[in-house]
Amino acid sequence: MSAFQKAYTQLNEQQRKAVDSIEGPVMVIAGPGTGKTQILTLRVANILLKAQVNPENILALTFTENAAAEMKERLSGLIGPDAFRVQINTFHGFCNELIQKHFDIFHHLASYMPISALEEIQMIQEIIESELFIYLRPQGDPTYYFHPIRSALSSLKKEGVSPSQFKKAIGKWKSDFEKRDDLINTKGKYKGKMKGFALDEIKNIEKNTEFARVFEIYQQKMQEKKLYDFNDMIIEVVKAFKRSDEFLSQIRETYQYILVDEHQDTNNAQNTIIEYICSIDDFPNLFVVGDEKQSIFRFQGASLENFLYFKKTFPRAALIHLEENYRSTQKILDTAHAVIQNNAHSISGKTQLIAKSLYPEVAIELIKFSNPHQEYFEIAQLIQKLSKEGIPYEQIAVILRKNADLLTLTSVLEKNDIPAIMSTDESVFSDVYIQKIISLLKAIYFVGDDSYLSRILLMDIFSVNPLDVFTFIQGAHKQKCSLWEFKKEKGTSPILVQTIEKLIAWKKQSENESIDEFFIKLLHES
Repeated sequence: MSAFQKAYTQLNEQQRKAVDSIEGPVMVIAGPGTGKTQILTLRVANILLKAQVNPENILALTFTENAAAEMKERLSGLIGPDAFRVQINTFHGFCNELIQKHFDIFHHLASYMPISALEEIQMIQEIIESELFIYLRPQGDPTYYFHPIRSALSSLKKEGVSPSQFKKAIGKWKSDFEKRDDLINTKGKYKGKMKGFALDEIKNIEKNTEFARVFEIYQQKMQEKKLYDFNDMIIEVVKAFKRSDEFLSQIRETYQYILVDEHQDTNNAQNTIIEYICSIDDFPNLFVVGDEKQSIFRFQGASLENFLYFKKTFPRAALIHLEENYRSTQKILDTAHAVIQNNAHSISGKTQLIAKSLYPEVAIELIKFSNPHQEYFEIAQLIQKLSKEGIPYEQIAVILRKNADLLTLTSVLEKNDIPAIMSTDESVFSDVYIQKIISLLKAIYFVGDDSYLSRILLMDIFSVNPLDVFTFIQGAHKQKCSLWEFKKEKGTSPILVQTIEKLIAWKKQSENESIDEFFIKLLHES
């Protein structure tokens, strides 16, 4: 009680209002640095002080593991060990716990395993190679659409769209398109021919029709191989709520107070979970915190619609604005506000954050360069200047727009003797060298399989003439034998023969040496 009172007295008026509003739906528009994590934890403590509920009856959902861990830590500082009895979790973590705890509802998932990023790409590759896809398997680069397909599959699942629903949407798109009366040129040089935009739309429809087929096969293979991804966890819980009123009632009875952090980043599937748990009436104990101007995960389906939907679903909800910022100076806040205030759809576009931080005001400097190389050079010069002024390198950060720019800038910094650590969220599997290593390991593992061998023969590490590779593959096709057998034929390029024999030697080594010893040897020898 004393820890709570001490923290409570430090809140401003709007923060206190958010903490005290424990009954009914509440939406808090919390800009950056306005103390939203603090009000979330204090509100949980306040519910336990004032309401007749146990810690297990409170559910707090957030977007990242880090945010969940921070909330637990802060709450334990306020209420002690009981903080770990409150369900504070990410959406995926919460759904996974439901699946694990309620075996009778999710028994069909008992033997399922989570799918890795690499397995997802491999499955997409299998699908693309298994059927004749014209648009999704371009001749110049058959792998071109692998990553976009993976991203699109994830986006559809996040929005709770099934393969059949997507297929139906494509059918409607095609039907509506065919009913248009402006597709053909009626005069001029191209009279009687289809207009350019119409040809483009036909291509898009066909490409999406192929993707619908990929989506359908992908889900079938996931079930056949007994695999699931994070999005499937949420989808399975939604399905369970739909088919079992008893299970849904049990969850509603358990979680009487719901809190959602970073609400602007929730997608349709996640919102559906909240909607089911809170759909007894239009006045649930639901507390959401977020700021639609901070929709950093908008590409995942998160958007301003979350806020508009909340206002429409719960018209009696209290709306609270947190306007006092404890992280930034007023100059930074004013500049940021000037950029976004013209957003016509913003709920809080007119809300001006007020700086309460103790940092001194510093001017924001905007510099225009004629080319990127000059920009990188000037960044290096500026860092050297700051270093000479006594600022340690580890207190200097450079934030770039694209991962592709990181290597170039790092190279420039190295040439100027500036130590730097490069950090990126890009998957290691998207690196071209890692992809080469994986292809090589597959060819070694599947010695005797033509499909894996043909993919690595043109790797620059083997220095095989492309024309020799073409002649080799064509010759084996004519003789109706495998590439591994055809290598014995007279006239086969010596370098090609050496390459294949090297793969066989590596195969033997891989079966007789430890994985780390063999892997290091492979890297050196290749």
